[in-house]
This record gives sequence, structure tokens and C-alpha cells, in this order.
Amino acid sequence: MGSVRTSRSRVGCAVGLAGALLLSVVAVAAPPGVPPPPRSGPVLVVANSNSPVSLEAALAYMRARRLPPASLLRVALAENETVTIAGPAFLDKLAEPVAERCRALNEGMDYVVLMRDVPYRVEHRSTTAALAFGSLDSLRELHGYFGRQEPFDALVPYGGQRLRLTTVLSGYTLRDMLRLIERSQLRYAKLTAAGTFYLCEGAGPRGSRNPQIPAAMEELTALGARARVIPGPQLTAEHQDVIMQMTGSPRITIAGVGYRPGAVIDNMTSFGGYLLESPGQTAALAFIRNGACGAYGTVEEPTNAWARWANYGLAARYAAGANLAEAYFQSVQDMTLGAVVGDPLLAPFSWPCAVEVVAPPNPVASGSAATLDVVLKETAAGEGLSWLEVWLDDQHLVHRWSPTLPADASCQLLLKEGEGALFERSVKLEQDTDLGDVLGQLAGTGERFRIVRGGRHNLRLLVQVAPEIDGGQLRPLTGEVAVTVGNHTARRSFTPSPFPILARCAVLDFGNQQPLPGDRVSVTVAGQERSVSTLASDNMDKILERLVTFLEPLEPLSPRGGWKAEVRKAEGGQAGWKLWFVPKAAGDSRTFEIKARVSRMPGSAFATALDAQKSFWVTVPVGIVAEAAVTPFLPVPESRVSVRIAGGLLCPGLHTVTAVAATPRGVQAVAHGEVRVATTPATGDFVVKYSGEVFDPGEMLVVMMRADGPLAEAHPQLMLDGRAVCVWPPATPVGTFPLTMPLVCPGEHTLWVEWSPTPDLPSVTVARTPLARSDPTTIHVRRPLAYGLSWGPRQATVGANARLEFRGPYLHDDVRLMVGGEPAVLTAAADGAAWSADLSSLAARQYTLTLFGEARSEVAATLEEPLVIVPPAPPAAPESPATPGGTPAPK
Repeated sequence: MGSVRTSRSRVGCAVGLAGALLLSVVAVAAPPGVPPPPRSGPVLVVANSNSPVSLEAALAYMRARRLPPASLLRVALAENETVTIAGPAFLDKLAEPVAERCRALNEGMDYVVLMRDVPYRVEHRSTTAALAFGSLDSLRELHGYFGRQEPFDALVPYGGQRLRLTTVLSGYTLRDMLRLIERSQLRYAKLTAAGTFYLCEGAGPRGSRNPQIPAAMEELTALGARARVIPGPQLTAEHQDVIMQMTGSPRITIAGVGYRPGAVIDNMTSFGGYLLESPGQTAALAFIRNGACGAYGTVEEPTNAWARWANYGLAARYAAGANLAEAYFQSVQDMTLGAVVGDPLLAPFSWPCAVEVVAPPNPVASGSAATLDVVLKETAAGEGLSWLEVWLDDQHLVHRWSPTLPADASCQLLLKEGEGALFERSVKLEQDTDLGDVLGQLAGTGERFRIVRGGRHNLRLLVQVAPEIDGGQLRPLTGEVAVTVGNHTARRSFTPSPFPILARCAVLDFGNQQPLPGDRVSVTVAGQERSVSTLASDNMDKILERLVTFLEPLEPLSPRGGWKAEVRKAEGGQAGWKLWFVPKAAGDSRTFEIKARVSRMPGSAFATALDAQKSFWVTVPVGIVAEAAVTPFLPVPESRVSVRIAGGLLCPGLHTVTAVAATPRGVQAVAHGEVRVATTPATGDFVVKYSGEVFDPGEMLVVMMRADGPLAEAHPQLMLDGRAVCVWPPATPVGTFPLTMPLVCPGEHTLWVEWSPTPDLPSVTVARTPLARSDPTTIHVRRPLAYGLSWGPRQATVGANARLEFRGPYLHDDVRLMVGGEPAVLTAAADGAAWSADLSSLAARQYTLTLFGEARSEVAATLEEPLVIVPPAPPAAPESPATPGGTPAPK
């Protein structure tokens, strides 16, 4: 049951275009008969399969964020493509693989994060921006998510374009990246517990953002944050509570400054985005090395264009709960040169719901269904719950839940333009109804607006409103949409799209002179002519309205055609009438033949403007559509959801149950539980053992297996971090697998064995149902300290104070250096990009250099080339004086 009230107003060229950008907002569904893909998670992690550091950091990030195996995309990049990549290679090696993986997982990811050694620059633009837009060709200097203050959703078109927010997670060393990942998980119980937002005045031309500081301080104060204005760009050792620093200077003081977990440092300087290069300015990775969790820089000279940096509203958006990716893309208008460094999900001021899986304590009989409970509750009062998904082994979606409104609940939607109501709808529920279905009942479409369900799980109302337009004149839109569900109201103001809707229109200008009886106008549309003569009672309005009636049956203008004709009278002090031919859909660039001729009676000046027209077709902005995405929700009390898993999905062995719950802000919480299925003689039994726990890179892993019953005829597959990497023939008692790149990188790995009826290795994007699965175990592959290591100089002179400098992704503060068997002290540079050792009193000879780290996790590195100490060059012999004849003087 429901009631609707809508206002009507005169509409111009934007009729029919208000909803044109919302055609692709619904979730992608698998084709009929195709099983749904495995769990995706909110982030696609892209790692370089040729870089052990890139892969290890990716796996560590996925463990921290509890992402499934399908979220990892490995791309093979050459050594010269780890910083900058050419356009064609970017398309082949990055853009198309990212798009293909997202399609395979039903567009389930909102974010992309590029690990170290994936290039952050494509030609002269930012790789992260190019991937966010989808391609180099789609890059714009203005994107539709700029200025929005709503949670991001990749299934919502912003400004008519789908985005996928992308960041870089990198560091000078692996330890920097692991520390960044760990410090990005923290959430503060309250805003003031986090620290202080320091808004520093930029120096010189880097102070172009300074006028924004007072408004930013006002916003932060309204949120209850601690904030200070610093006169100048630098902080000092007295500042030990930095949660954000916005500033502008070529070199930023880092030593001694205290960055809190979750801290973001935004420095407006040209080369901060030169991450693994030596730009001569403080690079974003220097902040990461010293404890910050987020930073920003440009990858090419940006000039002093303020739009290429975040405005100072970044601080308030971050403080209000936006994650790192949202806060930056909402605050940077032109991302074409910008790179956001850090975890895209970093959000220390957002609060996820609490979720717990209560699994059955005892093993489940083979073939029987399993029943478990998932407990949900809010962690912040009134924050609400949006949806819950329960997955078995990250492969099968076994339950989906969203809040239900009780019978007799009332729901209302009010769409306002200015202070006036543009559309109202109320719904009184007659039975318990899912929230998504309620939103469908609240949606509606009018002449100048469209409200539809969309976004993730169709739990948002997407609103577009077109302004009144006449002759290309656009009137700004202001207003909001308010949705009341039960006793809770969600509001969202319109955000004008940064991109006007353009259309190819034809305009016949009839001028401002009234026709005389007998005047005749003929218009040919796509080869079909229609004519109308003026009667004694006619004026301009009547003759043109009659002409439109005669033209409407013609093919381009018929109900099946894509065009329509409109008569418009000029406004704003300009007299005259025009006949417009406008497309019914935005972006239609087709044209067709239009001709016009006028026969006039003596003394008539009717439509003389047509005589001067040379071309009827023009491209005009037909609307700047205002957009909003509203997420209505109910505050949900603690809920206990019962989940039943069909016996057909449960094979003998240990299963993982993953519950993923989200708040209306899009913040996800993940919890795991376990279900064990007992073996029986009918299913077969199995035993799996491994040859060790700690391995060197390249070492052989030996897997000892025993399987009986039906499993003796099945194919055992080795699962490494959830990915099938090796298959053996049935009844294999001992299998081997080399722990080599690119399948196995250094670091921690999870192993188990699954028995499959086929010998085919499944893709991570295809759900699998094995016959049995063993318990997981953890192994560790040690890191090679020598990988990517550079050092110099290779030669020094006796008596000179030789300073050796070392750079490498596996270096850290605890690495020890031995020079010819004697220890030397390694000291980290101020920014952490390199380590140095000062050597003196070395005799002239060759010295072997060896680096030692943690014996359990790192492989010592004896460098192939020695350090050569050479004796000083002998002094040059003095020249003998010469006689006038040129012969040497006698001694």
C-alpha cells in the first residue's frame, strides 16, 4: 500500500535524460546455469609475480584484511616496469587483467590496491588513476566522486562513470610495508583519543591551500576533533600525537615527530609521488617509513594546479569516518597525476558491526547438513546493519541476510528541490518486508528525476534530478532526498554531476515575427516532408504545434524512434520561437537529414531567421544532473541468524565458515568458524604430513599422503594459500613440490590437500567442491636478504673513510654487516631509504661482505663482489729541469 505525490513543472531539453546514467547500477548476476563465483572481498590486491617482496606483502595484507584467495591478482612485470610502464603494456598487463578478474567475480570489489613493484606511473600519468577510471582513454581531470560525502560503491555511477578507487601499498622495505599493514588495522574508540589534526601553512607557492584552513578548522571542531593551525609547514619533536598533517614544503621534518597509528601526511610538493626514486624532495614513502599510514604525491611535475591536491576538507572527511581511498577521491578533483599511498580500507574513525560465528562443537556426520548461528550487533549506537553473507570455504554463499521491517511499519521518501517538494511517496507495510524490497516500493520516476534501487545488494536509493533547461540555459540545482524507515531518517544533499549531459540537437530558429495567413513552412526529416499552412486564426504557437503534430509519426520522431520535437519560446528578454529536435537518451550522437523551407505571403517576415541558417545540428549541454546515493537503514538490535549448510557441500575434513557483515557506511567485519565433517568407511579416510615447517627458497616440499576407500581413486591437489598449485595421480603416497617463484614467495603460507574427482587444477575464480580436505598447516619460506640488494662504492683507498651505502627491500634495522669476518655498524638514513656503514683502518686487500638477519626467517647474504681496498697511489716523481737545448741537466 502506498501513496505518491509529485510536482510538475515546465521542462526543457532534459526531459527523459534524468535517468539515463543509471542504467548499469544493479549488481551483475551470473548467467543462468552458471554457478556463482567464490567470495571476492572488497579489495582486489595486485602483486608482481616476479617480485617476492610484492607477493609476500600482498599475502600479509590479505591475512590482515581477511580477504579470500580470489582477491589476489598476480601480474608478471619486467624489471624495467616496476616504476613506470608504457601505455600498451599497461593495457595488456594491468588494465585488462584487472577488468577480467572483476568481471569473473561479478564486480564484487570496490577498491584496488597495488603492491610494491607494480608500477605507479603509466607513461606520464598515475597508474592508480588510470585503473580507477578503467583505462588511460577514460581518464578525466574531474571525476564524479569528487565532492561526494557518501560511502563509495563501485556499482554506483558517479557523474555517469563507474570508478574503482585505487591506491598503492608500498615501502622502502618489506618491514615498512608489514608495519604499515599492522598499523592500518586500528580503530579509535573516540575521535579525541586518536591525536591532533595539524593544519600547517604551506610555504611559498605550496601555500595555495592556506585560505582553506579556517573552514577546515570549523568542520573539524564541529566533529569534536582536536585540531591546531601551525604557522609554517614543519612539525617538531614536541608534536607526538599526529593523526594528520596537511602541509606544503619540498622537505618535511620527520625525525622526532610522533605519528600515531592511522596517521595521514599530505604534503603539497611536486615530487612526493616519486616513490622508489630519488626526487630531491621528501617522498611519500619517507612518511610511511617513519610510521604514517597514508600519504599522497604526484608522479609527474604537477605545476601549481591546486586541483591536483586534496583540499583541506580531507581532514574532516577522514575524521568523519571515510576510509583513506574515499577521503582522497572526495577531496582531490584531478587525480590524473596523483597516487594515494596506503591501505584503501584504512578508516580509524569508522566502526564496523560485531560479528561472531557459533559453529557446532562436534563433528558433523558425513552427508548431513550443518546448522550454525551468526551473532550480529552494532558497535556504535544507531550505526545500523546493512547486510550479512555467510560463505563456506570462501567458495559457496550459503546464506544472505538484510534487515526486515515489521508489518505496519511506515516508510516515507521526500525529494526536495530548494524548499519545495519535487516527489513524495509513503508506504505502509502489510507484512514483514525485507529492506531492499521496501526501497523498491519507495523508488519512482518523474519528468525531471529518477529514483531507483542500486549499489551493492540493491540497498541504496540512487537519485538523479535534472534542472529546468531552455535553449541550453541551465539552472543550478539545490535540494536533498530524505528517506524515513521506521523511526530513522537518512538524508543526502544533491551533488551536481561535474559532467554536463551533452546531446546532438537540431534547432530551427523561426525568429520573432508572427506569420500571416497563407504563409507555409515545410520540414523534411530523414527524406520525409511535412508542410503546414497558416490559417487566419493562427499565431506562431499554433502553427508550430500543428507542425510538431504532423512530424511526430515520422520514423526518427515516432514512439519507436530515438528523437522528439519540442517548441520553445525564448525567455530572458529574448523574443522568438525555436523548434528543437532532441534525443530521448543522453549521449546519442546520431544525426539525420533535416531541411526547412518557407513560402511567405507578400509583406510577411515570418521565419526569416531560417533563411540565414547554414547548419541545424549543434552539440549542447542538456543538463547538469544532480546526484545522490542514499543508504537507508534500521538500527538493528543484537540478532542471532541461524544458517543451514546443505550436506552436499560438506565433504569429510575441516571446513571454514566465513561471516561477512557490513554497516550502511560500507564498513565490513569478518569472522571465521570451523565445521568438521567426520570420515566413514563409505567416504574413505586420509592422512597428510609435510616434511617440515621452515624452508629455504627453492627447497623441495615433500607431502606424505594416505587415502583409502573412494579417495584412493581421487586426485590429491596441493592447496597453497587457497590456490591449487599441484595435482598428483590417485593413490600417490609421496608427492613433491618445489617452493620456487612465482608460485611460492618468501613468508608465511597455508597448506592443505584436497581430493578432486578430476586432474584439472581449478582457477581461483571458479568455485570448487572437493571430495575431502585435510586440516590446514602453516609453513615459512625464508627471505633472501640478497634479493634486490644494491650497494657501493665497490672500491676504496687505504686511509680514506669509506662509506658504503646499501639499499634493498629486505633490509631492516636489525640486519648485521660483516666485513671480512669483522662486524660493522649499519645506520639507517633519516628517511629510511638506505643504510650506510663507515669503514676505516682497512688494509689493502679484498673483503667479503656478508649480511645476517633473523636466522629462522631470513637467508644470510654473502655478496658475490668483494669490497676492494687499494693502496694509495704513489706520489708522482718530480720533473727534472731541462737544459736550454732540451736535454736533461746532469745530476
